[in-house]
Amino acid sequence: MPPLSIFLVFAFSFSCAEKSDSILQEFKTYSIIVEGTPQEVDLGGLEEVIEEKIEQTGKGDLIITSKTPCSFDELGITAGQEVEISCLIDLNGQTVTVPSGVTLTFDGGDIFNGTLNFSSGGQIDGELLNSKLSIQGDASLTSEEFQFYSNRWGITKATTTNAKNTSQAQAFANHINIQKSIDLTKKLGAIDFTIGEMDAFFDSDSIFEGCITLPSDFNLKMSDNTTLRVFPVNKTYSSKMIKAFNVDNVTISGGKVIGDRLIHGPTEGNNTLVDIVGARNILVENMHLSLGFTGLTVYSLSWIDFPDQASRPYIPSEDIVIRNNTFQSNQSNNLSVTDGYRVLIEGNKVYDSGDDLQGTFGVSRGLAPRIGIVIEPAFDGAGFTQRIEDVEIFNNTVEGSKTNAILALGAHRVDISGNTADGAVGWTSARFVTVTNNTVNGAGINGGFTGAESIG
Repeated sequence: MPPLSIFLVFAFSFSCAEKSDSILQEFKTYSIIVEGTPQEVDLGGLEEVIEEKIEQTGKGDLIITSKTPCSFDELGITAGQEVEISCLIDLNGQTVTVPSGVTLTFDGGDIFNGTLNFSSGGQIDGELLNSKLSIQGDASLTSEEFQFYSNRWGITKATTTNAKNTSQAQAFANHINIQKSIDLTKKLGAIDFTIGEMDAFFDSDSIFEGCITLPSDFNLKMSDNTTLRVFPVNKTYSSKMIKAFNVDNVTISGGKVIGDRLIHGPTEGNNTLVDIVGARNILVENMHLSLGFTGLTVYSLSWIDFPDQASRPYIPSEDIVIRNNTFQSNQSNNLSVTDGYRVLIEGNKVYDSGDDLQGTFGVSRGLAPRIGIVIEPAFDGAGFTQRIEDVEIFNNTVEGSKTNAILALGAHRVDISGNTADGAVGWTSARFVTVTNNTVNGAGINGGFTGAESIG
């Protein structure tokens, strides 16, 4: 094994930046909920249950102003026309053929309950798309940016933070409908998928499938008023919220994703909020990820030593940027990389990884390894089955992790620089590690430590 190449500059500070706990303030006490149904259970010493209400203002909705019904035939559409839809068109379950070169634009009206089949070269405004309209044939959006309106796609909005008034069927339908809109708009040429004000629970009813699975060459852009919540289920797993699986050129930005850690149960289980699997050129920025099992995980599709590479080849994640996000109180690690080439982790705020919190069914205890930022490929006892190379961890703030703040294990070429932490920063079984200009409190910078205690 080549010798370790390590450069250290020690800088210590006992002051910690003040962090925001606004997400946790929503969860003062909890109603008891299993599969969306109130249950009579022993609270085990919990305080009086208080429902935290969610105000839904309707600002994220698209308002259909027309009250005038009409038929598609009444419009007298001919080839090459641009037609403003200003009335209510009920297709009555039929498929209607749209002539060649027609553009349909939104003018306060609606088309629903059927299918539009575009002959060739058709265009349609994104505002006209909805969960009750199917699109066939040769068509594209009038703009590469699609604005998602939750009321147009049958999204049941949250009314309480504990899902008391949302059923599992509604949360699953939310998953189906938002995925349908992503798949359709991608097919019609959308690049930017924008979500404004929306607060809702989602459930994919699967340990592997994401509530939102993103295609290649696609940008999911959420606002400060976008909140995606994992629906609590009494299972050994929860839904992954956002997944980028073997895709290229994807951006995920903005919004809050809140896991079900505090309202899951009584069976213990959880999942990753953002999952990056065998994907390339991925940017995750300006998100708030809290109360999942892991806030964000980067890993490979399959393993290096998988015996049947023809059927399930090893596909690493490459060129990943995780920037300016906030991670808070995820149960195990806040941010985990188990496979990746050229990964940049920069400017993130990482708080309270693996902490113990009071939840609906008792204490939700942090689970090992409880690290703020961990770089650690999978290990099967004989060797590493994933690979991590060229990782930069720059200018992050890491506080309150129950074991290490930042740990690189089994990786090659890792640069840890300019970070501020109140826990240990270090590496073990890693090669070519550089640790410079970090501000760390008394936990210090540790290199080459051994034994399970060093990783929680």
